[in-house]
Amino acid sequence: MSVNLEHAMNVFNAEGIDIRANFYTLRASQVGVIVDLAKQSGYRRPKNANGSTGRYYFSALQRAYNREED
Repeated sequence: MSVNLEHAMNVFNAEGIDIRANFYTLRASQVGVIVDLAKQSGYRRPKNANGSTGRYYFSALQRAYNREED
């Protein structure tokens, strides 16, 4: 998995996406941006995942962001 937080944050800032937001409150266009980022980075959700690739990628980015903040 390749979670490039710096690149994602640049894209998020340009698109107005808050990394601390709840995934379910994002607009469809913002979710599309997240899905595109996941595809570009080669991210694959867990095999037995109960959610979308976008949601899992956004969660991975949030975890990486929180580790950077600590």
